[in-house]
Amino acid sequence: METISCVNQKIVELWGKWEKKLRNIDEHLPVPFLYSGKLRRNALLFVGLNPSFLPDLYNPIWGHIEPKTFAGWSNCIEIDKVQQAIERENVKRRKYRRYFGVFQDISKKVGAVWEHIDLFFYRKLKQDDFKRQIYENDSLTEFVLCQLRLSKELIHELQPRIIVVANKLASDIFCEEWKLKTDEERGYDLAFVSGKNTPVFLGSMLSGQRALDIYSRKRLIWHIKKAIKEIPNE
Repeated sequence: METISCVNQKIVELWGKWEKKLRNIDEHLPVPFLYSGKLRRNALLFVGLNPSFLPDLYNPIWGHIEPKTFAGWSNCIEIDKVQQAIERENVKRRKYRRYFGVFQDISKKVGAVWEHIDLFFYRKLKQDDFKRQIYENDSLTEFVLCQLRLSKELIHELQPRIIVVANKLASDIFCEEWKLKTDEERGYDLAFVSGKNTPVFLGSMLSGQRALDIYSRKRLIWHIKKAIKEIPNE
């Protein structure tokens, strides 16, 4: 997709612009998350907060490349590994079932293809650490707002059938940024995406220690299936 290539280019330019300031926060500035051009349109779109960098996960995937070395932003610039970064993310999606597997399972149960993006492109393992970096005087920093504008551009390009925000902090930010309106009759929120109202389900993590319990997930699946049936009647 031309738009995705454009978004990737803007991400690289954004990291270059903010590199000096970011290194004051993180000496080993990681390569930003970059997207493949194969993202699905008109899918069940899961939205997370930000990408993690897990060396233990990457070790069997990266081969002779040391994960921490590859993750250095200056290294990415020097040896031109932007395309490799994209390819490695595609491998991670296939390998990291603990996180991505739940999206596949839900999509099968509701009868829809799925896609996933994050609101932000900054790699950080612990959410508390990430949260401290994105706020300044209780407001999102300009660096973070620039990322939000790019993720919003990407969502408009993908034209999702349904959006599921699978993180509490991401849900709070998404709700504010998109100015969601609640459909009281149908029981979900609506975002105006690419000229139409798109159902949005805000929630918490779907996997991990703080994951949604199995009964709440069951209700979520039921509600998504119902929303999909209602979409053609919009």
